Amino acid sequence: MDAIHMKFGAPPKVALLSAQRVPLQPDQVGEVFGASYLRLMEDYGLRPVLVPTLLPRFIEDYVAEVDGAVIAGVEWGGPDPSPARWGERYGAQAHVDEKTENYIGTFATAMLASNRPVLGISYGAEVLASLFGSTLESTTGHAPVDQPGLVRTYIQPAQSARYYDGAGLPVRCMHGWAIKHLGLQLAAEAVSVPTSSSPQVIEAFRLNHSVARLLGVNYHPDRPDPESGLHGDPFVAQFAEWCRDAARIS
Repeated sequence: MDAIHMKFGAPPKVALLSAQRVPLQPDQVGEVFGASYLRLMEDYGLRPVLVPTLLPRFIEDYVAEVDGAVIAGVEWGGPDPSPARWGERYGAQAHVDEKTENYIGTFATAMLASNRPVLGISYGAEVLASLFGSTLESTTGHAPVDQPGLVRTYIQPAQSARYYDGAGLPVRCMHGWAIKHLGLQLAAEAVSVPTSSSPQVIEAFRLNHSVARLLGVNYHPDRPDPESGLHGDPFVAQFAEWCRDAARIS
């Protein structure tokens, strides 16, 4: 039995959803979800259960089988969050997948209603933020220009932070959208340290609720910055703790 099992018992099962479609060939699953997400779950003592975003009639079955859910970001070229959710028109270059967004919303709502935690990463965080009434805006300096890759950003606690009290933690971003105003049910956890090329934006948030537990991070903890790798990510760690609590209760 490995160290994780000895410390925590059987790993909590976590639904892993992606805006990219599950392939028909099993050997392509890691490519679609990104092996980095599978490693992230393993590093925090969690066992991922890959969930296709194509079968809404099975949502209740999936929810009943897991202890938490990760709404994953996608690699270069993924969809944009739908501006229609905060009352704006699509831009000419917008790449929106409303069917997947609706599925994510239904799945996340079912998880929270059953007192199971949810973590949104990158695109997943943007979609969850918009579902809870936030407005987003296009931003610069948080994604590479015209090529795949990630940009180093430093985050610091927001004034309303509850789960992060560090300073200057380096994270890696790849997003062209930023949260402009959080919905009334959400609170900021971390903001970026502004630079001459990138404005300060909300990089992490939580759901303000006495029971339901949700976190969103608009960066990629699945691809940690070399400077922060030894310290881990405070929000993924908090989510993993919630999952272990849910596993003990179920």
